[in-house]
Amino acid sequence: MKPQYETWIAKNIIVVKVSDPIETDSFPNASFKVARGSTSQVCKFTLVDIPCLNPYDWILLFNMLLKDEQKYEPIVAHLKQMLISYIQEAGKMDVEITIVHRKRPSVLPKEALKDFDKMKPGKIQKDGSCMIFQMKERTDADFHKVCFFLANKHIYNTSCLQYILEFKGKCRVNSKGDKKCFSDMILWYIQVRKELLSIIPKLFEVQKRTP
Repeated sequence: MKPQYETWIAKNIIVVKVSDPIETDSFPNASFKVARGSTSQVCKFTLVDIPCLNPYDWILLFNMLLKDEQKYEPIVAHLKQMLISYIQEAGKMDVEITIVHRKRPSVLPKEALKDFDKMKPGKIQKDGSCMIFQMKERTDADFHKVCFFLANKHIYNTSCLQYILEFKGKCRVNSKGDKKCFSDMILWYIQVRKELLSIIPKLFEVQKRTP
């Protein structure tokens, strides 16, 4: 197995070529040659290296090889089990994934700051970890303050995260750097959630909601 610093790469896999299976005593292995990003950077790894890859690579590889599932069945089965385990763990804290599985998040959120009522709504705090925003629970209710931590982003649905981004953008005291860092983290997580939700039907038998 290669060390993670040689395999974890942010550039997306755009092409994959799988060599013939490598025979081992314990399980079927295989080697991969992939092209990444706009520069088509070439990378090589084996099936045993996959746990050290960027998890998004698992989804990309799974979707690519699923197009010829019969040919790559042992590899697809291996990737499928990895993704199932990964999503089950993510489902312990992500509010939208738990809804699909008809469960509730089991990871407790960070507690609100003691003096958050005195903080200016929309202002990103000095360490960049949290922001106060205002919201209504119902259309006929009054606005109230909520202490939002980036570490708690998984307990807010996507529409609420998008509202938080808009709310943050209206506060002029935030620096461009703080705004960008805050936005990048939330937008990244929205995309991660979108990708995980898109692959769930391929991995699980999802029960459809009755109207």
